[in-house]
Amino acid sequence: MVEDDGYEGILCIIDSDFQPAGYQSENLIETEYRDMDVIVFGSSALDNYLLERADKAKLLSFESDNNADIRTIIFDKAYPIGCLRTLSSNINLRLHFKDMPFDFIDEDDLSIDKDAFVSAVVNRSRGAQDLDDIKMRHGIIERQKHPPEKICCGHDIMTILGIALVRCIGDVRNKRTDRADSRTWRSEIEMGCRLAFGRDEFERTALQVSIINWEQQSEGQYRVLSTA
Repeated sequence: MVEDDGYEGILCIIDSDFQPAGYQSENLIETEYRDMDVIVFGSSALDNYLLERADKAKLLSFESDNNADIRTIIFDKAYPIGCLRTLSSNINLRLHFKDMPFDFIDEDDLSIDKDAFVSAVVNRSRGAQDLDDIKMRHGIIERQKHPPEKICCGHDIMTILGIALVRCIGDVRNKRTDRADSRTWRSEIEMGCRLAFGRDEFERTALQVSIINWEQQSEGQYRVLSTA
């Protein structure tokens, strides 16, 4: 860390899933949820984004059919993925999630084939892996009922939201080919939600409180947030 080199007034904000092992510092702040995209997803920024991208009637119907709001539904679909990510991190499995195709999630109803998901991740990862053992351990973590905001990855959530927009809660697709288009890409979803995340939403986060506390501890010597 830069503070070891004698730098002062440095504040580091990291996603909670990226905490350096064994490292503690008053100049290190974690997000209250797994990452910043989860914070954005849980705010009114999502509602503002869906006003532009979702079909209101389809959204209400989908929520009614699932007896849950859209956030809860998507967290539920992302939860098994977050559990496997957690397992991989906890016991250093080095499972490969980058650029993972989400073809284990059904575009028509967001149902997830968990067995196919775990198998696909293990098969695309380097090194010998005991698939049955990983499935067993994955099931144990799932049954522990962790808070979804803590275990779900923002990238996974935004990817699933993009899948939902294709048919479940919208009609965001190329009408000629009847296939999802670039508006449903994870990068586009993340950008749109971040643009909808304003100062009012940020001021409701625990992250802002932590930053203010850090400023106060410096007795006014350092300031991160503007008071304007």
